[in-house]
Amino acid sequence: MDRSVKRVIIRAFVLQAIVGYLLLHYGFYILMRFSHWPKVDARWYLGVLCRKCHTPILFALDHSEGGGEPAAPGKLWLTCPLTGCRHQADYSKAIVSRFQRAPVNEMGKR
Repeated sequence: MDRSVKRVIIRAFVLQAIVGYLLLHYGFYILMRFSHWPKVDARWYLGVLCRKCHTPILFALDHSEGGGEPAAPGKLWLTCPLTGCRHQADYSKAIVSRFQRAPVNEMGKR
């Protein structure tokens, strides 16, 4: 057998052994970590609508869980989270609403 073929075969076996070792020793831990991630964020957030694109801008967690009227904010200078918009404005006198985050799909996108 040619030396370069032997090297390729040996490297393939070494790589397979490393991957097998990592899966054996860390695979269960990794699977356990991912399985505990919440699929849906059911918490309520306080936010305002962007003046340019009308996308919700979430700025705080609503600790009342949707009960009662949200308190008026003090000075509130926010930036729209959309990459195409990124509008910055003073939302101190804007109407504060409650929002829930959109669910995350399998690809990790909202």
